[in-house]
Amino acid sequence: MKTTTKRQVATDQMERAGIDGVELEYQLRGAGEPVVLIHWGVSAAWAEPLMDEPALAERYRLLSYHRAGFAGSDRIEGPVSIGDHARHCALLMRRLGIERAHIVGHSSSAVIALQLALDFPDAVHTLALMEPARPFPPSEEQQAEFVRDVVTPAVQ
Repeated sequence: MKTTTKRQVATDQMERAGIDGVELEYQLRGAGEPVVLIHWGVSAAWAEPLMDEPALAERYRLLSYHRAGFAGSDRIEGPVSIGDHARHCALLMRRLGIERAHIVGHSSSAVIALQLALDFPDAVHTLALMEPARPFPPSEEQQAEFVRDVVTPAVQ
């Protein structure tokens, strides 16, 4: 994958690793069983409070990273698929010596966590999927069908 420009983020807490031709920013803290925190699509900083929580860092080895195209990680020419993000996560884990981890995904990253489990099952010990986002339907008719068949009955 060819990278284009990098957007730098002023932080002394992030390290960088070259993965699959892309440089990703990451933080690794704590000791114990590894937990990988995959950020959602709007904010690359959602895991910061978890990374700063002593009760977690005393029990777990926490990995938080910025996916390709977010914060100071490299941008990639063209679209980045869910499979690309899952592969980057698996390769970063390997690079950091994490063979298997508890994987935490929120919103759109829950889909990445699921793809990681499908593509790299040996790397996933458990999954915690918080408020998983569903893919946006390709047509207005399918969106209306979803609202009629799923959302409306759920609200009622």
